[in-house]
Amino acid sequence: MSMKEKGEDKLMTAIIDDTYAEAFKSIYSEVLITAINKKWLDHAVNAATGNASSSILCDCEAGLDRYVGPGGDESVKTPDGRPGAIIQLHIPKFWKDPKKIRKSSFSKNQPKYSNLPNSILF
Repeated sequence: MSMKEKGEDKLMTAIIDDTYAEAFKSIYSEVLITAINKKWLDHAVNAATGNASSSILCDCEAGLDRYVGPGGDESVKTPDGRPGAIIQLHIPKFWKDPKKIRKSSFSKNQPKYSNLPNSILF
């Protein structure tokens, strides 16, 4: 139960120590996914990026960059005119094998799209 639900109107604050961040040089690729509508586009994006939050336990890191085409950044057209999303796949440069990004992109995404209706990977 939140403070608002209890009838209390207090502002809760958190102190954030801005003392740590890490960044690595990386090799990345961008992939465009399109689908018949936003619902199926989000399913495709989640399938493509799920469980790729750390290259420590995954073959790459992946995430949504932006939505494009109808319903997104309409200055970026999609090849088929449908709603699209650009995802990025990253591998740390210290792995020193640029071929891993191709392998990660293909192995991570290709099998997942055969089961997602109406989605296309570019």
